Amino acid sequence: MKNEKLQWKKWNWLLYGFLGFLCPPLGFILFVYYDIKNPKIAKSAGIGALIPIILIIAYTFLTEFSNFFEDLFGGLAFLLLGLSGFGG
Repeated sequence: MKNEKLQWKKWNWLLYGFLGFLCPPLGFILFVYYDIKNPKIAKSAGIGALIPIILIIAYTFLTEFSNFFEDLFGGLAFLLLGLSGFGG
Protein backbone atom coordinates (compact mmCIF):
# COMPACT_ATOMS: atom_id res chain seq x y z
CA MET A 1 0.00 0.00 0.00
CA LYS A 2 2.80 2.39 0.86
CA ASN A 3 4.50 1.66 -2.47
CA GLU A 4 1.31 2.59 -4.35
CA LYS A 5 1.10 5.92 -2.51
CA LEU A 6 4.74 6.61 -3.31
CA GLN A 7 4.13 5.79 -6.97
CA TRP A 8 1.09 8.11 -7.05
CA LYS A 9 2.97 10.88 -5.28
CA LYS A 10 5.80 10.52 -7.79
CA TRP A 11 3.56 11.24 -10.79
CA ASN A 12 0.78 13.45 -9.41
CA TRP A 13 2.55 16.63 -10.61
CA LEU A 14 1.74 15.50 -14.15
CA LEU A 15 -1.96 15.36 -13.29
CA TYR A 16 -1.91 18.91 -11.94
CA GLY A 17 -0.09 20.13 -15.04
CA PHE A 18 -2.71 18.49 -17.24
CA LEU A 19 -5.52 20.03 -15.17
CA GLY A 20 -3.84 23.42 -15.50
CA PHE A 21 -3.63 22.94 -19.27
CA LEU A 22 -7.32 22.06 -19.60
CA CYS A 23 -8.53 24.86 -17.33
CA PRO A 24 -5.99 27.71 -16.95
CA PRO A 25 -7.85 29.48 -14.09
CA LEU A 26 -7.79 26.22 -12.12
CA GLY A 27 -4.08 25.91 -12.89
CA PHE A 28 -3.40 29.34 -11.45
CA ILE A 29 -5.46 28.51 -8.34
CA LEU A 30 -3.49 25.28 -7.89
CA PHE A 31 -0.26 27.23 -8.42
CA VAL A 32 -1.12 29.65 -5.61
CA TYR A 33 -2.36 26.86 -3.31
CA TYR A 34 0.67 24.56 -3.74
CA ASP A 35 3.28 27.32 -3.93
CA ILE A 36 4.40 26.79 -0.32
CA LYS A 37 3.32 23.17 0.22
CA ASN A 38 4.79 21.50 -2.85
CA PRO A 39 6.76 23.66 -5.32
CA LYS A 40 7.01 20.89 -7.93
CA ILE A 41 3.22 20.62 -8.20
CA ALA A 42 2.90 24.41 -8.20
CA LYS A 43 5.42 24.71 -11.02
CA SER A 44 3.72 22.09 -13.19
CA ALA A 45 0.25 23.57 -12.60
CA GLY A 46 1.55 27.06 -13.44
CA ILE A 47 3.28 25.90 -16.61
CA GLY A 48 0.18 23.94 -17.59
CA ALA A 49 -1.91 27.09 -17.14
CA LEU A 50 0.48 29.29 -19.13
CA ILE A 51 0.79 27.03 -22.19
CA PRO A 52 -2.78 27.51 -23.55
CA ILE A 53 -2.64 31.25 -22.90
CA ILE A 54 0.67 31.54 -24.79
CA LEU A 55 -0.70 29.41 -27.63
CA ILE A 56 -3.80 31.61 -27.97
CA ILE A 57 -1.69 34.79 -28.02
CA ALA A 58 0.76 33.30 -30.55
CA TYR A 59 -2.08 32.12 -32.80
CA THR A 60 -3.69 35.57 -32.69
CA PHE A 61 -0.46 37.35 -33.54
CA LEU A 62 0.45 34.93 -36.34
CA THR A 63 -2.93 35.11 -38.03
CA GLU A 64 -3.24 38.89 -37.74
CA PHE A 65 0.33 39.57 -38.87
CA SER A 66 0.03 37.18 -41.79
CA ASN A 67 -3.03 39.10 -43.00
CA PHE A 68 -1.21 42.40 -42.48
CA PHE A 69 1.87 41.32 -44.44
CA GLU A 70 -0.25 39.70 -47.14
CA ASP A 71 -2.08 42.99 -47.68
CA LEU A 72 1.14 45.00 -47.51
CA PHE A 73 3.18 42.87 -49.90
CA GLY A 74 0.21 42.18 -52.16
CA GLY A 75 -0.28 45.93 -52.56
CA LEU A 76 3.44 46.47 -53.21
CA ALA A 77 3.51 43.70 -55.79
CA PHE A 78 0.46 45.19 -57.51
CA LEU A 79 2.11 48.62 -57.61
CA LEU A 80 5.41 47.24 -58.91
CA LEU A 81 3.80 45.05 -61.55
CA GLY A 82 1.32 47.76 -62.52
CA LEU A 83 4.01 50.40 -62.90
CA SER A 84 6.35 48.16 -64.84
CA GLY A 85 3.80 47.29 -67.52
CA PHE A 86 3.22 43.66 -66.51
CA GLY A 87 -0.17 44.40 -64.99
CA GLY A 88 -3.41 44.31 -66.89
